[in-house]
Amino acid sequence: MNDPRFPELPQNHINTLKEYGEIESFSEETVVFELGQLRYDFFVVLEGELPYSTLIMIKR
Repeated sequence: MNDPRFPELPQNHINTLKEYGEIESFSEETVVFELGQLRYDFFVVLEGELPYSTLIMIKR
C-alpha cells in the first residue's frame, strides 16, 4: 500500500540522503527507537515498512 503521508522518494533525493548517512539493512525485526526516547537517529525506509502498531508498542 502506498501511504500518501510517506511518499516514495525520487532517486535524486535518495542520492542526497546517502551523503549524510549510511544504508543499513535488517534481516529480522529490529528496534530502531523506543517510545519516549528523546534522542534517536533519523531513518528513511527505502524498502519494507515500519508498521504504526510497532511504533506504539516497541519493546526490547
